[in-house]
This record gives sequence, C-alpha cells and structure tokens, in this order.
Amino acid sequence: MERQGPACQQCCCACCCRGCSRRGSRGGSDKPDWPSTGSSSSSRNSSGSTGDEPQGELVHLRELLQARGVPQHLLEQLAPPASPSRHRGHAEGGCRMYQLLQMLQCSEDESLQLQAVVELGQLLVMASEDTLGAFPAGKFVPPITRLIQADRGDDLVTQACRTLTHLLELVPHSSAAAVAALPALLQQLRAISSMEVAEQALAALELLTKRHGNAVLQAGGITSCLAFFDFFSAEAQRAALSVTAGCCLSLTSSEFHLISPHLSAIASRLCHQLAGSPPVIGSSTFCEVTRMLRLLCAHCPPIAVQLLTESIAGTLKKLLTTDTGQPVSPGSFRNSEEVYSLVCLVSELLPPLPSAALFDVDQLLTRRVSVRRSGSYDRVESDRSAAPGGSRGVRPAADPRAAVLRPADWLPLLLDVYGAAPGTAVRHVCLRATLRCVSAAEPETLKGVLNMQELSVQLASLLPSPDVKLAVPALQLAETLMQKLPDLCTSHFRREGGVARALAAGGRSRSVGGAGAPGRLQTSLLASLSPARWGRASSSSPHGSHRNSLTEAGAAREERARSWLRRQARLFLERHLATAAGGHCAALALLESALRQLAAAPDRGLADPLRQLAALLLAADLSPFELLQAGLVPRLTELLTAGPAGARRHRLRAFLHALAGAPAADRPQQAWVPSAEKAAPLAALVTKLNACVAQQEQLPVKSYDVTDGVSGHGALRYFTEHQLKVELRRAPDGGALRQWRHGPVKVDPLAPLQAIERYLVIRGYGRSSSRTGRWSDDSGSDEDVEDALVAASLSHSGTHRLQFLMGGRPLPYDITVFQAVEQYGPRSQDDDGDVSASQLFQKTHTIYYRQAPISSSSGGNSSSSRRQETRPASGGESLWATGSAPVPDCPLVTGLKPQLPESVTVADPSLATVNLLRLLHCLSRHYGGLYQLVASPPLLGDQVFVNAQLTAKAERQLFDPLILMAGSTPPWILQLGLTCGRCSVSPFLFPFAVRRQLFFSATFERDRALSRLLEVVPSAAGSGSERRLAPRLERRRRTVSRRQPARQAETLLSELAGSPALLELQYRDEPGSGLGPTLEFYAQVCSDVQRVELGLWRRDQRTAHTAESSGRSEGAPVPAPATAAGPAGPEYVFAPHGLYPAPIGRTEKNTSVTRLRTKFTFLGRLMAKALADGRLLDMSLSVPFYHWLLRRERTMSLTDLHQLDGTLATSVARLANAARRRRALETDAALSDEQRRAALAALTVDGCAVEQLGLDFTLPGYPDIELRRGGRAEPVTAANLEQYVKLLTHWILIEGVHKQMEAFREGFESVAPLDNLAMFQPEELDQLFCGTQDALWDRQSLAEAFRPDHGYTADSAPFRHLVTVLSELDPRQRRQFLSFATGSPRLPVGGFRALTPPLTVVRKAVEPGHCPDTYLPSVMTCVNYLKLPEYSSVEVTRRQLTLAISEGQLSFMLS
Repeated sequence: MERQGPACQQCCCACCCRGCSRRGSRGGSDKPDWPSTGSSSSSRNSSGSTGDEPQGELVHLRELLQARGVPQHLLEQLAPPASPSRHRGHAEGGCRMYQLLQMLQCSEDESLQLQAVVELGQLLVMASEDTLGAFPAGKFVPPITRLIQADRGDDLVTQACRTLTHLLELVPHSSAAAVAALPALLQQLRAISSMEVAEQALAALELLTKRHGNAVLQAGGITSCLAFFDFFSAEAQRAALSVTAGCCLSLTSSEFHLISPHLSAIASRLCHQLAGSPPVIGSSTFCEVTRMLRLLCAHCPPIAVQLLTESIAGTLKKLLTTDTGQPVSPGSFRNSEEVYSLVCLVSELLPPLPSAALFDVDQLLTRRVSVRRSGSYDRVESDRSAAPGGSRGVRPAADPRAAVLRPADWLPLLLDVYGAAPGTAVRHVCLRATLRCVSAAEPETLKGVLNMQELSVQLASLLPSPDVKLAVPALQLAETLMQKLPDLCTSHFRREGGVARALAAGGRSRSVGGAGAPGRLQTSLLASLSPARWGRASSSSPHGSHRNSLTEAGAAREERARSWLRRQARLFLERHLATAAGGHCAALALLESALRQLAAAPDRGLADPLRQLAALLLAADLSPFELLQAGLVPRLTELLTAGPAGARRHRLRAFLHALAGAPAADRPQQAWVPSAEKAAPLAALVTKLNACVAQQEQLPVKSYDVTDGVSGHGALRYFTEHQLKVELRRAPDGGALRQWRHGPVKVDPLAPLQAIERYLVIRGYGRSSSRTGRWSDDSGSDEDVEDALVAASLSHSGTHRLQFLMGGRPLPYDITVFQAVEQYGPRSQDDDGDVSASQLFQKTHTIYYRQAPISSSSGGNSSSSRRQETRPASGGESLWATGSAPVPDCPLVTGLKPQLPESVTVADPSLATVNLLRLLHCLSRHYGGLYQLVASPPLLGDQVFVNAQLTAKAERQLFDPLILMAGSTPPWILQLGLTCGRCSVSPFLFPFAVRRQLFFSATFERDRALSRLLEVVPSAAGSGSERRLAPRLERRRRTVSRRQPARQAETLLSELAGSPALLELQYRDEPGSGLGPTLEFYAQVCSDVQRVELGLWRRDQRTAHTAESSGRSEGAPVPAPATAAGPAGPEYVFAPHGLYPAPIGRTEKNTSVTRLRTKFTFLGRLMAKALADGRLLDMSLSVPFYHWLLRRERTMSLTDLHQLDGTLATSVARLANAARRRRALETDAALSDEQRRAALAALTVDGCAVEQLGLDFTLPGYPDIELRRGGRAEPVTAANLEQYVKLLTHWILIEGVHKQMEAFREGFESVAPLDNLAMFQPEELDQLFCGTQDALWDRQSLAEAFRPDHGYTADSAPFRHLVTVLSELDPRQRRQFLSFATGSPRLPVGGFRALTPPLTVVRKAVEPGHCPDTYLPSVMTCVNYLKLPEYSSVEVTRRQLTLAISEGQLSFMLS
C-alpha cells in the first residue's frame, strides 16, 4: 500500500534476518554446530563399507513410492531394519522422542512447547541416516502445524517453521504429512506479522514445493509468495521465486487460471532486472568461461592473437583491478578462484617459454597427475595444458603471440596482482606469467616498463622462499633479466641484496647480511623444504587409492628440482656476481662513516653526523640491503633509547632538529609548526625502513588453495560442503567417564570445540559413574535433566565438564574442530598452509576426552586486578589536603623502549626494524613532551608508517572468510597490531580498515566477525546460484515505544548486556522491523542522553533546542528528539569539540554520584553493544574521552585540554607561561636579589597582575567545585600560580570525571573487552563508533555510489535529477535524508560507497491515470532501497524529496 500526499512514511523490512538452512550450506542457517553420528544425507561414506547399502536402498524405494502417491501408512511398513547401532540409539533417544512429542502437545505451557520444538530441530540435524529412516514424521507434523497456526509469539512460530524445514530437508518422506501445514504457512506469509516468521515459512514452502508443487499452487502459494516480495531479503526473494517456479513445473491447462493473474508481475520483474544493472553470473560459471578461453589460447595461438587484437588486455585489466586502479585483493569483489582463472588466461595469452636448458626444470613444476570422476569409475590423466605456466615445449620460430606482445600492458599488472595475491596458487601462476612476458620482450622495451629497484627487491625475497614453485621461476627470471639487461641488473642485484639471496638458495653457510638480519641467511633454502608438502600440493584428489603413488612421485620431482636449484644458484653466482660480495658504493661508505661518527660522538656533538645522515637519506639512492648492511637499525635504536633520561632528551631533540627541523632548545623562542618540507629526511628514513621490513620479513601466512582440486570448488565452498570424521575416545586417564561406543561422528570443520563438549555432556558423557553406581539407559532420569541443564549453561559460563586432547596435548576450548585437527593432529609438524582435502576429510581424526581439571575462575579476579592497575591518576587525599597534583606520564618514556615487549612471541628478522619504526612513530606523535609547546601536531602522517607488504599479508588473512571461520589467523597479525598500539601509544603498520577487521576478528565471536567482514566484502558470501555464506547469529527482537528512548534502552541493556544475541528493535504499533528501526532507536537514544537537564556533559554556555545538539563544529545539525516538544522543548548540550563528562566535586552527594555512575554505566553498555552489533551512534565524543577508553588518561596534560575547550585552554596556557617565566626568574643565577624581586613584581598576564585576575582555587564555570580543601577561600597569586594551573588541568581532565569514566569502562567491559581498542588512535575511535559525517556529496561521487535498478539506469532523467538535488542539500538536510533512507543520520567510514547493501534507486509504480509528480518517494531502510517516482524535473524532485525527508520521519509502515 502506497500513501500519497504530505504524510510520507518510511518502509522497513527485516532484510537482516536469517533465511533458511540447508545441509552443507552455511547460508542463514540456524543449524547447531553439533556433530552427527554416522553418515549424513549430504555426504556419502567413501570408506568403502557397504554394510548399510540395503537400508539405503529401502530408503530410496520409499521415496520412489511416495512420489507415486503410495499412502503413508503403507510406506511406514517399509522402514529399514534396525541395526545394532540403531537399537542402541533408540534405547537412548526413543524415550526422549516420546517426551518431546508430549511436550509439543502440551498447549497450556508455551515455554515447554518452545523448548521441545527447539530440541527437536537440534535432534533432527544431528541424527544419522539410519535414525531418520524410521522417524515417525506423521506423529510430529500435526503438533508442529498447530504451533504455526497458533498466535503465541513470533519466537515459537519461527522455531516451529524452522523445525518443519529441517524435517522436510532431512526426512524427505515427511512431505506427504507436511502438506497439512500448507494453510498455516501461507497464512503467515499473508499476515507478514514478522519478517523472520515469513522468511522461515518461505524456507519450508520451498522444500515442500519440490514434491508437492501442485498442492502449493492450488492453495494459493504464488499469491502469498509474491504479495510482499519487495520486503524480503535477497535470499528470501530467491526462495519465493523458487516456490513460484516449482508451482509451474506440473502446470496443466485447467490450472492456468491460477497463475495468469501473476504473469504481468513476474514479467515486469524480469524486465526491471534486464533494464537495471547487468546480470551477475556465478563464480563457478565465470571460472568455467575463463578456463574455456584459456584452453583455446593454449592449444590455438591464433585465437590468442585475435583476442589480443580485440583489446582483451583492457578487459582483463578492469577485471583484475578495482575502480581506483589498484589490484584486486581480499577486500575487493573477486575471490581467489576468479583471480586465479584470470591470471591463468593472461599467462596463455603470452608467448610460451623458449626451449633453453634454463627451463627444463619446468616439467617438474607444471606436470600434474589428477584423478577425475567419469561415471562410476575414476580416470587418471596427465594434465599439462591446464598447469600454471601453460603449455611447454619448443617455442615456434615466429610465435604469433610474440608479434602482438605489449609488455607495458602486462608486466605492471602482473607484478601488482602478485603483491595482492589472495593465495599461493595465484602467486605461482602470476610469477610464471611474468617470466613468459619477460622472456619474450625486447631489452629496450623492458627498460622502459620495469622498475628494476622494486623488481630486484621482490626477487631477492623470492629466491630464499621455502616454496620451490616460487624459488625456481624467481631464479629463472633473474637469469633471464641478467641475459637481457646485464649492466642494469648486476647493479641492482648487488645493491638490493641479490648476492645474499642467491647464496642462501645455493646452500652456502656464509652470510653477508647486514646487522639488521641476524641469522637470516644461515641455512639453505632447499634444506628447509618438506617433501611431504610437495606430495600433498601436487594433487588434492579425494580418492585414496592413488595417494601413495602421487605422494612418492611428488617427492621424487621435488628432489630433482632441489638439485637443479642448487646447481643453477652456483652457476648464477659464478657467471654474474662473482665479485659482488665486496663491492661498496660511495654512498654506502658515507653512510657507514656517518654511523661510526654517530656512535663515537658525545651527546653534545651529534649535530654534524646527524646532518650528514639527513643529507644522505635525501640525496643518496641507498637500497634497503645497504642500510641493513651498514648497521643503521641498531645504531638509531641505541640513539633513541639508551642512556639516562636527561641525556636521552637532548639526543632526541638533536635527532629531531636534524631530521625534522624541530627546535634545538627545549624552550623555543617562538611557536614552531612542523611541515612536510622540514620533515622530509624523517619521511625518507621511514620509507626506507619500510622497504627494509619488506625485504627482511618472513612472517607466515595461511592459504587454503583448493582451486586446482578435482571438485572444482573454492576452498570456502569445499569446507562448507564437507564434514570431518572424528572418533571420540575416552582418554586413558579418563577415569569413570563413559566410553563413546557409537563410532565416528561427522562434524562441521568450522564448528567450535565446545560443540563436541555440549554434544557429549547432554548425552551423559560428562558425569562420573560413581554418582549413580551404574549406567542407566533411561533418558528421562534426573541425571539426564541435569546433563541438559549443564550443557545449556556451558556456553554462558566459564566452567567445563570435559577436556579434549589430540596427540597427548590439551586442546583450547575456543578453537574450531578444523584448527584442532590442523594444529594438533599428525599433520601439524609440516607447517603447511595448503589444505590437502583428501587427507583432511577422508581420514578419521581421533579426539580424546577426560574430566576437565578443577581450576579457579580467573575472569573476575583478572578483571578487578586490571581495573585496579589502570585506576586513573586521581590525587587522592594528598591532592585534596595539600593541592599536589600528580605528574602526567610522558608517552615518550613508556613508548621509547629498545625492544618489542615480551608479548610478541613471533620470531622474525624484521622485528628489529619494526621496533625502530615504532620508535619513530612514537616520536612523531609525542615529541611535544620534549618542548614547551602548546600544541604539537604529528610530524608525519600516519599513512607514511603503513607497511604495504605487511598490510597485503594481513589483508589476505583477515579478509578471507575461511581463515576467519576456521580461526586460523596467524598470531603475528594480532601481536604486531596490538603491540604497536600499546607500546608506541599509537598504532601503525596497518591502515584503519585492516585494523578494524582485525579488531572484530580478535574481539568478538567468529560469526559476529564474519558479519562485519561481509559488510566490507559482500562478495565473500558467494554470488549467483551458489550457496552463500552467512553468519549464524542469534537475534533478540524487542518492541519499544517512541517516548523516553534512553530509559527503555537502559532497561534493555541491563537485561541483554551479557547476551551474544543481536538486538533488533521494532516500534510499538508500527509493523516495520529490522535494521532501520534499530538504527533510528539508537539515534534517538543518543539524542536523548544529550539533554541539558541530565547534567551528564560539560557544555558551552550556548545550548541547542530540539534542532541542535552537540557536534564537532559549531551549529552541527542533529536529529530531532524522541518527541516533538515544540519551541520550548528540551535543551541539548552544545559541545563544539565533542562531549566530555561534567566534573563533580569532592563534596558531591552520594545519591547524585550514584545516579551519574548508573547513567555512565549504561552509556558504556550502549557503546559496546552498538559496536558489537555494528550500529552507528549519533554522538560526537571528544578526543580526551577516547583517551579514557584506551586507558591513557595518565598521559593527558594541558595539550589535551585544547581538544576539549579551546578558549579555556588558551587562557590556561597564558597562566602556565607566566608560571614558567616566574620559575625561570627564580632560578636565574645571573640576577641579583633586587633584580629578581623587580622582575617578579613586573610579571603580568596580558598586562594584568595575577592577583588582580580575581581567581581562586575553584573550577571555572563550577564555583561549587573546589580544587583543594578550602580552595574557595584561597586566592590565586603569582606564588601559587603554577600549582593552580596543574590542579585546574588535572581536575578538568581526570579528577572531576574519574568516577563517571570508571563506571563507563565497567559498563563497556560488561559487554565487550576494552583491551583490543588499543590498536586505534583516539581520533580513530570516533570513526569506529560513530561513522563519518564528512562523506562526499558531489554529483560524481553520489552517481558512482548509488545503484539504479528496476526501471532506472545511470542515464535515466529521474536518477540524474535525484543526484543533482542531493548534491545541493545543506548539512541539516543531508542528515535528514540519511535518517529517512537508512535510519541513521550518519554514514559508515567510506561514505555512501561503504553502505551494505548499496543505496539502490528504483522506479516507483503509480496507479494508472495518476501523475508521478504527485507521489512522494518511499524507502525500505533495511536494504537501503529508495523508491523514486518518475519525476518530470529537478524542481519537482527537490520539492517532493524535501517534503518527504522532513515529514516522513518517526514512522515505519508498510507501503
């Protein structure tokens, strides 16, 4: 229904709700992570056992007879005979099934019915095929149907629909009985009282339609599915169309009237899809098409020439790069399989390698034996053409591809893609393609295309690689370049450390590495290679009959490649670099001389060597290898960290004076402001050190490349479609625990280990036999009830009943089953990042269990001790009695340490250089402590310190959903990310986007982290018809009113603060629910807590009414309050620099302090819950406030006061300057007593004596707050001016607010930990919590960010009118539009481009005979869906849109 006229309204749907589940799929599933015994319906037993074949045949026969209409009572006579294992299962579970049936039929107790339907769903997804074959579906369907029909709350109906879905999916013969539930399911679709209920009903209908499509058609299924189609999520829309298609499969002419009314709607949707964005094909289809082109080019070079002449190079470049021209990465829209197929196509478009002896080793790398399924038998074949690197053999004398080769099109692209490659397979083929291009190019062409400095660094890092498939082509590429460009390459290879890398590859023991890489080159490359790895990587076939032969063949090929690499490395040294080891350039000699002088010079004689060093950094072309060889890293580290405090401060000032143009004295005569020109030497040093890190680092990454696997699936799909076989056994020291006797269980590889514990405990395997004396099979006993309660509480408490072991080592509870198998199983010694699917999923992995050891809970103690350790620097009684304010901590003292802390357990040659970068970053941000400066902006931007190579590695790990779900993120990423933040008091190395994803993956559970990943990389979930990956998050829906939102939020968070569930809100008497209302409620709460009457915040004297509130800049517009109060409505705090708690004095009443602490505890929970759920807050907080979140309040001083109140800080700075002048006069030995007295008497502040200022020891603006006992009666004089300044600064920043901020941190930590916030800077936390208000609103940016669809294109006039109008909105109207369209007045970091899903503009249908200009736009906030009428002009668009965003607030209705 569409409302017209001025009363425009918002539409909302629960697009963020879950969809249905499918076995083997993770898309929107509510399927528990519990394992299932025996074989499952989604994966066949491949062990060769045939004991269950008769039962499987009977099940198949039942399905065939049922499809032909055989009555249900006859089908039940064909139940398969029970095996001994089934008898044992029935003995334990039969009684429980009867109990569940009785509970479902107990209509008086709704909670009992909810418990029963949930447990029934869990038992269904855990049951084996044997158990499901005899499941009495006919007895359970009627009570489930009655639950769906009954109006007893959304939770009960949702769970009933979900259980019915599981039943239809896992017990196919139950569909005959489930037809009786059709009216109830269709009624839920038509009523649409809850989107989650409607989508679960759709899931059940989709399965029911597969067998009874005609019954669904006769019942009006098409009408019900399409009635509210636009309000469904994308997955639910797919299910609705699937139901529609299923109804039409067996359509007869007599039934055509049932579908004819819907033909126009279906056709119009098809037309809208074709008129909108180009259809998106699935990833598998994309890869198959690319593979077809690759095979054609490999076997028919003229086809490759034709493609090249048709400008396929430009097309491939667009596919392999983002809109900004950067190479695709895990954060972009292409997955690793697509990138792999594209680079393989690029390789085949290039001329093949010549037949020189240098490339004879290629047959050891490219020849692959694979096993392919052909009907019912396996076929072993040799696949040469599909191997990375392409076809081999003798290159024709005049290869047609060489004539059209343009290296400029390929080499820069290939090198960029290699740096951002999401997997090892992509890097292998990318390097081979680069080798083919270089070998066919002319020398003069290569000079103009290649950046030899970067390429030599890359080759130097590849030559010692433990991966032979990287080391061999790297050495071939180095040899080819040496032959084509001997002079240029010789110089660069020497200066970039190529000699040392070649020596390492040759296996020599001599090391010529610099001091910055100790022990790096002591071992041979080939000695570190694992033959077992080569065997596994050579094939990922799941057919075990060929495993041994393939492994032996792979090991033999690796041994031959090892010999070739060792021999060729020696030849390379003899031919090209025999005299390179002792060569030094003039610049290197000057650098070594300057560093020697620096080491020998006294503290007062550092100026000359530092100036020489600065000149060399700017003028000399010093390579990273030369810097390391000269010993720059240890020398500068010692300079910045060694010695007593006084001497070190002098050295630091001398260092900054030479490299950043900072003042040489600690008291500069005039204000000094840093500039990029002055800090150029320091920037050059940071850039070169980052290059050193890139050359040194050997930090490991994990990659799961099954792209070459027989199945053709990507690693993610492979893992979600297979299960691990786990054998559970009682440990030898398991005592009296029961022994598991039901054989192997099949477990989701990404399930947490706690799922197995719950699975065992709920079945009685967590209690000792000594409690009962004997085991009982009575599943209704009191012990079973207790076991169920214990299992339900395991996930919420810190206690455990069982401990698990593999290989004799205890397993952590918070890892996944895959992690346990990989890290603690027999394969863990290989340290291999490539997954061997056959070994992983075909082998049975044994996990032992025993009684969990009794250990004291450390959660509460550690939390309290942490709070005690980080208690703010309150002065206590000494402050109140004597007025002695604590001295702030200097960030330089805590940050300038000679080594990284002990928490960094990773060992890598680059850590010394990383630590030096940390020191420079700390100095760049906190140099103000060395000088008497009012403000100290950073010397260098944070982007200068970001290391591109480490960032690329971290992105490959953090943006890979499989690594995230498996919990396999390498520990060095978190260690460096957190350490760099804590030690330097500022994070660096990684950009904000990478640290944000690292924060979510390290702080929250995996499904919540996956949810945030899919917001950044929506394509990671899959596309097209493929099964999608979706987080399995529990959702709690609550209904709220629009009055007193803060009070309601306080009640909600008190109830749900500790719950991991996702909070979703719906307004009372408004049918809309989901993300839009939730975001609007958060915005209203943020507005409500900023009311002046609450007394929470420090404020400017100016206040704002209902149209204004706090903001970063004066007059920043904000949303309206919860209720329209009119001109005399509540006032809101005005804080131009952001919100900060209002101070409270020592004499404040306890009731008032308790009230404030309660409010700030609630605010802490609110911010933590919003962060965990991914909700933006419309509340600008000051930078000093975020210092408290980072536990850095002890470091705040007068400089931080400028970020809170600029006017007050300026006045206090003048007083502080006068106090410093007085102290200088008192200590000046050159003055006589009379001169000193005269100078002190003449001391003034802006021409006025201190005593005449009329100040006392009370807080300005708060006359009731004394800075010390009796402060109201004590005037400020020149003698106590310095004490007054220190007390005033301390009270404003720390003493007056520490009670509120302690309560805030306690509230925050009741929801989420604070520690991991240390990886952000204070100003970055505002982006993390509140998004951005600085998005681009120009026409081009908006047009590129919006997605026209369903009737509109980018060239449509109404779409262009909309972009024009939006680009002309003022700041207040922009906030109104965002609130109208999304529910939140703020955008995430990245602006409109970061919206997920993107803002989609579609044509709004109007009734026949009506003018579109009279309609108002409407929106679906949950999916950012703007329905825009086809307005005739810009003026009409402006008028109608302005009316809609101003009048269409505060309502979520269906339209």
